[in-house]
Amino acid sequence: MIIKKVYISNFKGIKNKIILDFSDKTSLLVGPNGFGKTTIFDAIELAFTGKIHRTDILKVTKDNKNYKKPFFQNDENKDVIIKVWLENEDQEQLVIVKFFDKDYYRKNQVTERKNKPSDFSIFKTYTEDPKKFDNDEYSSENSKVIEDKEIEKFLKISDNLFNVEKIYKLFNYLQQEETTYFLKQSEENRKRSLGFLFQTSKQENELKNISEAITKLDSIYESLDKKIASYKTAESYKKEEYYKLIKGKDIEFDQETLFGNESIVDLEVKYKKYTDEINKIIDFKQNFSPKEYQKRNKLNYIENVLKQENLLNYVALKNYTNENTMSLLDKEYRYLNNKQYVKSFILEKYFNKVSYLEKEKVQYNLYRDYIKHLENDVYNEDTKKIQEICNKIFPEKTKSLLEKLDELLLIQKMVQVNDNSLQKILENRKTIHYEYHQNPDLNDKGMCPYCGKSWESTELDQKFIETESIISDLMNIQSRRAMELKNQIKKAYIDPMLSIIKEKSENLTLIDDEVLATIKQIANAKLNIDHMYKLTEGFRFDDNINVLELDSNGLNLICNKVKNYIESKTLVSRDLYDVITRLNTISFSEELKFIKKCLDDLDLNDFSLQIDSNQQKSLLDLKSVTRSFDQKLTQSKERFKFSHEKVIDLEGIYDFYFDNNSHRFEEVTIDQITKKKRYIHNQYKWKLNKKVSRIEERMDVIQSMLVEFGKFKKVYGDEITSYKKEMIERIKFPFYLYTAKILQNYQQGFGIFLSTLKKDDSIRFITDPTTDHDAMHHLSSGQIAVISLAFTLAINKTYNISNNLKFLVIDDPIQDMDSLNIHSFIELLKYEFSREYQIILSTHKDFSAMYTKYKFERLEGNGVKVINVQNLLHKSIEMSDD
Repeated sequence: MIIKKVYISNFKGIKNKIILDFSDKTSLLVGPNGFGKTTIFDAIELAFTGKIHRTDILKVTKDNKNYKKPFFQNDENKDVIIKVWLENEDQEQLVIVKFFDKDYYRKNQVTERKNKPSDFSIFKTYTEDPKKFDNDEYSSENSKVIEDKEIEKFLKISDNLFNVEKIYKLFNYLQQEETTYFLKQSEENRKRSLGFLFQTSKQENELKNISEAITKLDSIYESLDKKIASYKTAESYKKEEYYKLIKGKDIEFDQETLFGNESIVDLEVKYKKYTDEINKIIDFKQNFSPKEYQKRNKLNYIENVLKQENLLNYVALKNYTNENTMSLLDKEYRYLNNKQYVKSFILEKYFNKVSYLEKEKVQYNLYRDYIKHLENDVYNEDTKKIQEICNKIFPEKTKSLLEKLDELLLIQKMVQVNDNSLQKILENRKTIHYEYHQNPDLNDKGMCPYCGKSWESTELDQKFIETESIISDLMNIQSRRAMELKNQIKKAYIDPMLSIIKEKSENLTLIDDEVLATIKQIANAKLNIDHMYKLTEGFRFDDNINVLELDSNGLNLICNKVKNYIESKTLVSRDLYDVITRLNTISFSEELKFIKKCLDDLDLNDFSLQIDSNQQKSLLDLKSVTRSFDQKLTQSKERFKFSHEKVIDLEGIYDFYFDNNSHRFEEVTIDQITKKKRYIHNQYKWKLNKKVSRIEERMDVIQSMLVEFGKFKKVYGDEITSYKKEMIERIKFPFYLYTAKILQNYQQGFGIFLSTLKKDDSIRFITDPTTDHDAMHHLSSGQIAVISLAFTLAINKTYNISNNLKFLVIDDPIQDMDSLNIHSFIELLKYEFSREYQIILSTHKDFSAMYTKYKFERLEGNGVKVINVQNLLHKSIEMSDD
């Protein structure tokens, strides 16, 4: 495989696009330091491995902060693009593109620190058509994403034991600053670095698994050994016969079988739990007194009773809470709470007069209507109403009244017509008269403007006045006649009828509408008010009050008077009745039994309020009785003083084990409890010994397994070490030859030996077979760099990972390497590697570049492509400016 071309844009010091052509077998990058030779090698490494190794391991800066932009991005406003064009031995081609989008953090929701120097995951890997390789523009959207496995497949690295990242820094690339990276590692790490070459990972994993299994088994064995050492005792146990300690109770520690298949730890926990409980019971038996406990309970109960106002009231009112008395009180207050009963008592005598009162009301309304008509609407054309009234009052005068009314109506019509006509004549005459006097021409002719007769001027005016007076007199005569008829009708008919109707109206029994409605409603309800008469016995209505003359407000006032009278005659006051009603829903039978049990000499009847039908009882009476009862109970507390130390039971043992029963408490003795404790202990020891025996059996099995695993471990370890040493032996000879050839001015011999220790496969570089010290302790930094270079060449010569990985990238091998025999190094590369490997070198010295080119071409004849990086960068800048 060869690297055909490399494309770099906006990466580190290379701002503008450059393309490097590596199509020749050997290429040489030249130019002063600082113009991007190492940057080009970093770009190639990034394309192959996905990271820059020296940046990743140095960790110069911390990753716990945000940076403005990635260190490798030259211009933050441009994308970073790296392309490497590869061609394998089958002439298949692949372009690897590493792309960093300038808007990466805007497009992606990143919660971690931004632009960390060690974070190369922000690069995305694509591939594109080689035809587009040189294009100035690049679009990731038109490119295909490629995975590392696809790249390794192209390189024909099929074995999972190999990956490009491990191979590249050991086989393909020698860095300018990290040439000695491999040699500077410890012997153990050198071994691990080469481990993938030996392809013993599967066997080493097996060996690791065996070692881990041995470690775990050792740990288990030691743990079990310590555990049984603490449980083994010389104590023997005696079998105890089972017996039930607390009868009628299903208690865990009181079972015949106490322990099952639990672990030793759980067994110990359970045993401790049982013994702790037994010890608590023993201690409780020794200190507790049921007698003192009963005293305390009675005292607590009495104190509780004293706090219960309802209970004290219940005792005081027990005579009032019986069924008969309660029924009587309910009946009394039912009358008081419902006004309908009181109103029924007041209005009862009118229940059978409802029909009569309604008729009277109808008649009264009729008379009111008559009166209204006679006083307002008599003299109109409709005479039916007045005819109806007259027929009922003066039937004998109806005919003459109608005649008078007809005459009156006729005259009124004539007056109305004549009045209208004459009024118009008068108005017209006045108008003509006005116009006549306003028009001198008409006035001079002496002709009457009304009748056409000739008149003198003064005569004309006189006649006008006389005619107007005649017309007015005619109107007054008709009006006077109508007035006379009205007076006659009023005096002869209307006034007498009004007098008779009003007299009859005043004699009617009249009642308020709302009161009448109330009488009808209560009458229909048919309430039983028999007991009401007993309650209202002695009540007298005010002689000045007529119920039928009252309105609803007046009726309510009388109701309130009756209610107040009844309430003063009830057995108990209203507030006391409320207390009795509330207590009637509560039962205190159990409490009373306990009170009698505690105070057998107490007669509760002495503290009960007595019923007196002649004297109403109130809350004051109740408080007086309850106060006496309270004092009695308070005095009785003296007899229940107890010893506090003998009633302590914070965990409820007396209730849980003995049901608060003194007989059950005395039935269980301390000797019996102690015997139960021995039974539990012996059961525990018997079970523990069985567990220890089983553990010992398991330990024997584990010991056998440890022996077998130890054999397996030795076999695997020896075979792996032997195989690795054999593989390392293959490197020894070429490594010795290469170091002897290219190591210049070395005073201790011609080459460096590669050695492995006898006991393991660690790798050591030694300068002399007679010493066992590593070469790192003898050589200068320049000499170490040379042998590191020789080691890379030796393993490339010895191991063939893939035919598609045969390329060497060496960054400035001649820089400050006084210990390198340049002539021999170039010959070694030319004759040993140039036919199969692509070689890319760099140098900052023009002489070294010319010498290297001369030697390669002279020895082989093939051309060496020299790429001046400085000129390439200048050219890219000029093209950008254009």
